Amino acid sequence: MTTAVALAGCGVFGPTEPASELVVRWSENDHPELSPVGPTPPSLRTHLIDTSQKRDELLDHLPPSIPRAELSTIQRIDLGRYVIVLGSYGKCTETSHLELDDEVLTFVIERDEGVDCAVAPVQVEVWSLNREDLPTPIRFRDQRGNPA
Repeated sequence: MTTAVALAGCGVFGPTEPASELVVRWSENDHPELSPVGPTPPSLRTHLIDTSQKRDELLDHLPPSIPRAELSTIQRIDLGRYVIVLGSYGKCTETSHLELDDEVLTFVIERDEGVDCAVAPVQVEVWSLNREDLPTPIRFRDQRGNPA
């Protein structure tokens, strides 16, 4: 028992999945405007939202076809207690989740290596996580391992 506690403190067990909630998700199939012509706008790239200003920027740049009730759900998230992760990726058979490793929160995409999709519509997901479950300061990386 003592050994396990000591090892757990060293992080040898690898990344963990922090408690998180998928708040909403949208697909380019339902909202074609999620995939603009040209580069993806910063507000729709994978990033951490930890201030009201960042949340307002996201809400201001979402397509008008997003249901108002879903926008209200995001607006009601208490950013004093929670942070939001917006994840954006091409989805064919991929799945996503969040991992915490070495005090870095990462948005992870798992791909089925045996599947080669000709088309992968943009998937945008909004996750919430309790700040108490995360290190301070929060360091975040997108699915490519880049600070975001």
